[in-house]
Amino acid sequence: AEYRIYSLIREVFDTDRLNIVRRQLFTLLRRSLRMVMAGWGVEFFVEALSPAHTAWLLGFVKDAVWPNGEFVQPWEIPTDEELHERRMNLRTRVAAAVPYSVESLVGTDRCPRGLRRTFDMLQNPVLLRNAFYMVLDGFFIQLWPDMHDFLDGGQCLQ
Repeated sequence: AEYRIYSLIREVFDTDRLNIVRRQLFTLLRRSLRMVMAGWGVEFFVEALSPAHTAWLLGFVKDAVWPNGEFVQPWEIPTDEELHERRMNLRTRVAAAVPYSVESLVGTDRCPRGLRRTFDMLQNPVLLRNAFYMVLDGFFIQLWPDMHDFLDGGQCLQ
């Protein structure tokens, strides 16, 4: 999995031309992220399934679907211009949210181009649907480890 993540970073941000120090920093970042996520994932799912959090979530869904005891009315479908404006606004906000340390690590000339590639890639509904299913598979594997053999995406989660 780490090789795939590094390959994605290399492709999106064009890091083949970066010096060896930046590659070592990517390796350090990758290892740190893996250690944090290994401990965080289990704690997150245990907390998410606590009775208090489950009750809050059910109340939130009830208020979202039935505000004031009435079924919510459907939203108006946005026009193509509104969708385009929302995408451009989000793209600008994502670019502004990148920390300077990440931008200097990747390179100030490569970072905007990589963000544009990533943003455009994440507009693909098929990719987003598959990513959602992978997260859902990971959730089920955390709850029921013996389901690992039955889930299609289980081999990617190792």
